[in-house]
Amino acid sequence: MNRLIDKILDLEKFETGKQKIYPTQGNIVQTISKSLSPLQQLISNKNIHVEFDENQPAVLFDYDEERIIQVITNLVSNAIKFTNEKSGIIIITIAEKEEDLKVNVFNNGKGVNPEDLVSIFDKFYQSNNQNIKNQSEVV
Repeated sequence: MNRLIDKILDLEKFETGKQKIYPTQGNIVQTISKSLSPLQQLISNKNIHVEFDENQPAVLFDYDEERIIQVITNLVSNAIKFTNEKSGIIIITIAEKEEDLKVNVFNNGKGVNPEDLVSIFDKFYQSNNQNIKNQSEVV
């Protein structure tokens, strides 16, 4: 509950300009590993397979580690929530292109309803279709 309250307070601070981002150079591979660590019990409980190469070469980039951990944790938590317990797969990859860094979090869950795409970044938005089964689960 405290983490949820802290996240809400952080969001409000960002919106009012009271929260700043403090980028420093870090290894995104290590940061993603840190993000996955507290989620391991959930991953195990649902018997989900997570593919992320923690032994890949360091990828150095400037970013605010606390904020990136929040983002990765949120994305992976959602992937866990909407991925099938029997055949769930989450794949995390990193791609560098010039001055940009792209972190992909893929899962074989049901995906986002196309009608919800325009609203997914709205504060506190939740889809009405969260309980619809993945098409691959429908027999």
